[in-house]
Amino acid sequence: MVNLKLVQKLRQTSGVGILDCQKAIKESKGDLEKAFEILRKKGIAKAAKRDSRKTSVGIIKFFVTQDNQEGYIVSVNSETDFAAQSERFQKFSENILVFIKKEKPQNLEELNKKFKDEIDNVEGVIGERIEIGNYGVLKGDLITGYSHMDGKIGVLVSLDFEGDIKAYKDELNKLAHEIALQITALNPGWISEKEVPQEVIKKEKQIYQANIDKNKPSQIVEKILQGQIQKFYKENCLLLQAFIKDDSLTIQDLIQQKINKIGKNIQVKKFIRFSL
Repeated sequence: MVNLKLVQKLRQTSGVGILDCQKAIKESKGDLEKAFEILRKKGIAKAAKRDSRKTSVGIIKFFVTQDNQEGYIVSVNSETDFAAQSERFQKFSENILVFIKKEKPQNLEELNKKFKDEIDNVEGVIGERIEIGNYGVLKGDLITGYSHMDGKIGVLVSLDFEGDIKAYKDELNKLAHEIALQITALNPGWISEKEVPQEVIKKEKQIYQANIDKNKPSQIVEKILQGQIQKFYKENCLLLQAFIKDDSLTIQDLIQQKINKIGKNIQVKKFIRFSL
């Protein structure tokens, strides 16, 4: 018996009538990608208006070099999880990651241009619009990556270290892994409060001020605003966030513990977090 869910899915992606979809699913023995190809070869698959479709799911992949000094991450988007989990889509995503590692493109436009033909090819097979959503490259003394929820969230973290990396690599990897977990869970916007743009602080103050009793003295208002801004920093700046595994510590405290243990300075240089 033909799987009706597959038939419905094929009908949605191809625009073809239900009977033709049933035949294609039967002929392909339940393989949705092959069924779509069958309809395309017969010339009855609807010309896909993919540009108007949303690519809100997909996968995030990353790669860190063996010496842990370079990391690469890419977000490749599709319309459905079904397509994102297909072998063709996964292979395509890996190819992009390899290209980023080897060629180090200057921007997303260059990357999309390079893969335009392959994107069209894969779209024709899986019947969905796909796009390269974003990519990033990190370099540093030590890079660690982390993937969560089967590639729905991906993180790269770069640490600066003043000592011999090889002598302390295990310790630094453990620390970087904990920091990557923190970034995954709490999604900080910045590393420290120094990085927060003044226009962001100004906007936050305006929002807070609108909710303060206008009859309060100005010095009280200013004190309340400063308290709210400090709270904003603690929620949005990585180093000031409470550590997810022990909220008696901040991430800065966690780093300081490691500094005290090995006697060498450690800093978070940069991080990248992509999510779908």
